[in-house]
Amino acid sequence: MYKLLSYYVKTNNPKYPGHPGNEFESVLKIEKGNICNSTRIKLFTHNDTHIDSPYHYNTNGIKVHEISPDNFFYNKVAVANLEGKIGKEITISDVGKISDDADMLMIHTGISRYWINSPEEYVAKENQPWISRELTDYLIRESNIKGISVDFMSVDNIDDIENKDPFVHRVFLGMNDLSKIIFIYENVNIKTILNESVKKIYAFPLLLYGLDGAPVTMVAEI
Repeated sequence: MYKLLSYYVKTNNPKYPGHPGNEFESVLKIEKGNICNSTRIKLFTHNDTHIDSPYHYNTNGIKVHEISPDNFFYNKVAVANLEGKIGKEITISDVGKISDDADMLMIHTGISRYWINSPEEYVAKENQPWISRELTDYLIRESNIKGISVDFMSVDNIDDIENKDPFVHRVFLGMNDLSKIIFIYENVNIKTILNESVKKIYAFPLLLYGLDGAPVTMVAEI
């Protein structure tokens, strides 16, 4: 059995403040007498459920099209159900020790409850959780995690991004060591698998050539 962890790409989804929205423009329409339906789309690489490639914060990092297909699959998933951490820092003690064989960490805070019904709450700065620097160092130095999925907009504290100090993104995306990368997946609908035994995660990015991120279709096998 499989469960979808990505949100549908729509034009009115919540988005990080200041980011452009998605746009769909009908090019051909059967209702207007055309032979078929076809659409031009305009997307932003960090809207909706998406992957941050290392190039996002690291000019020497790999781009979306350079990500190996080996990194589209995660075989041992650690799920941290941290309901109640909305607007709070996520620490090592919150997550606990990660199994040596885990290759994906998924963090659920409960903020996803706002995605459909209260998008203004989903994007509100005061509601944003973030990954602590200590947890970041632990994951990059002492775990075998190669992907991290979160149910919120940014793994970094919004204040740090505004102050041009996105420590978490830079460390995960190889700014300090290109040999150790943790791919970042943001806006992931993790609540759908909280009570499930996950066998594998599949995460397929849209193969955008030369770019810094891309929408991702993420599916859990349970």
